[in-house]
Amino acid sequence: MSHVCPLLCPLCLWSVSCCLLCLRSKLHHIVEELVSTERQYVVSLSYVLRHYVPELERRDLPHDLQGARSLVFGNLDKILDFHQQVFLQDLESCWTQPMRVPLCFLRHQEQFGLYALYSQNKPKSDALLASHGPSFFRRKQLELGDKLDLSSYLLKPVQRMSKYALLLSDLIQEVGGAQELGALHAAASMVRFQLRHGNDLLAMDAIRGCDVDLKDQGQLIRQEDFLVCSGRRKHRRRVFLFEELILFSKARKRDGGLDLFVYKDSFKTADVGLTESSGDSGLRFEIWFRRRTSKNQTFILHASSPEVKLAWTGDMARILWTQASRSKGGRTHKQHGGQSDMEPLSHGVCVCVCVCVCVCVCVCVCVCVCAELRLKEMLSMGVGHKPFLDIQPSDAAISDRNVHHIMRSRGS
Repeated sequence: MSHVCPLLCPLCLWSVSCCLLCLRSKLHHIVEELVSTERQYVVSLSYVLRHYVPELERRDLPHDLQGARSLVFGNLDKILDFHQQVFLQDLESCWTQPMRVPLCFLRHQEQFGLYALYSQNKPKSDALLASHGPSFFRRKQLELGDKLDLSSYLLKPVQRMSKYALLLSDLIQEVGGAQELGALHAAASMVRFQLRHGNDLLAMDAIRGCDVDLKDQGQLIRQEDFLVCSGRRKHRRRVFLFEELILFSKARKRDGGLDLFVYKDSFKTADVGLTESSGDSGLRFEIWFRRRTSKNQTFILHASSPEVKLAWTGDMARILWTQASRSKGGRTHKQHGGQSDMEPLSHGVCVCVCVCVCVCVCVCVCVCVCAELRLKEMLSMGVGHKPFLDIQPSDAAISDRNVHHIMRSRGS
């Protein structure tokens, strides 16, 4: 009964080999497209700076274009230097090692911040070209015999970031390893952040009447429209999340331009706590105050979609975790010869890895202790599913305490 067809194992090996070759072929094709389009991108940026920048030195330059190089081209020269001198060579080294691609992106995360600054300047460049550029730069375009105008070339950096996001997504679809997927997701997340961060910076520039120095509040993480409820009051607000501050503003429309945002209120993130779920809609979360102040308020934020709510609660939980870790001086938890390494995930779940030499019962006890310590730590830094409540010492409270302690979310 133990006889096995002698052709089965070779056939299986052949099938596995074919699958691996197919996977390598797909990965190589994606990397090939990434590198070839990167080369074309560098050529295009060089072309723009070589042919169009000197036009701004002509004697017949319109008055409004004089001294406007930085407005028209932004930081395009710095973007070109980065890609021409550094990033292209890094990508070319990935021909035979496709899984090095996400590391190329993550290693140069700071340089990719150039794109957010470029996007922040883009509306000013567009407005200037729309009013003076078509006739002036058109002559150079005809001289070069180019089908693309200057505006089309200046759009390429924005298009390039979108292309990066698409190609990284293609790699994610083909890769199965957890470690490789983690790096790819991190790289894709970084690219998506830079894509939206330019718009976030534009919105920040449009805040009016703010008495807080926003440059001292850390990086702007994201901004979004919410229906904000506080007590019986409901208002539509544009909310800005910085590393050190959360700011509420009211959008004000203006003709022919970007919206303005009138400052309404702001709170230091160090003073607030987070309830990740409120009610049953799956769209609401709460911001509340951990310190006893005159502003003892709770704000319920109603998001436009579950994705927006998840993104905001994930970023806020990360900010609160970072602040709590910083305040504790990065201490490592070590107990009873075991080691617990706890990291927050974007959806508020903690991963506890306990290394203990003990029997099964002891492992269960260890996990329970870690979970209880983690719950206390999360509450102490302001991340949880229910804000702090003052429990009065009564028999009813004591008998009912365990039930309410494990509630997952607040009811509406």
